[in-house]
Amino acid sequence: MTEPERRRGAVVVRIRPFESPGAEVARAVHPPWPVWMRRLYELEAIGQRTPHPRDQQPATIGAALSALAERLRHRLGLIAFVVTAMEELGWVASMDGDQLLISKVIRPELAAEELERAGVYGPMSKVCDLDEHGMPVLHSRWEAKR
Repeated sequence: MTEPERRRGAVVVRIRPFESPGAEVARAVHPPWPVWMRRLYELEAIGQRTPHPRDQQPATIGAALSALAERLRHRLGLIAFVVTAMEELGWVASMDGDQLLISKVIRPELAAEELERAGVYGPMSKVCDLDEHGMPVLHSRWEAKR
């Protein structure tokens, strides 16, 4: 257990910036692809460098790496925005292996309100753990038996 998770009363948000390289590339090579990636592959097909996406064939590794670079650039930019905004609100960010933990001693319901007011809660849903309703998970020591 990491330091932010040990603090009594801390709420922790977990972000996993990357999957394994193999998983990241495989998702870019094999359909189905997100709309933006399919459009990128359509442009590649015009230049005859990759199969047309409508054929539902795997993309070439080169095209997949290009798409992956774009996806990671966008994802890291969004993570940077979320972390910076949370740090400005007094949250503390730290790395724990391959995941990023952002914590603050605050009640979970107040944390959600604070993040919503600051305009961070929505963007968080694109990069952090989500619950069954698609909302950011605020891991909490408050949930432990008292």
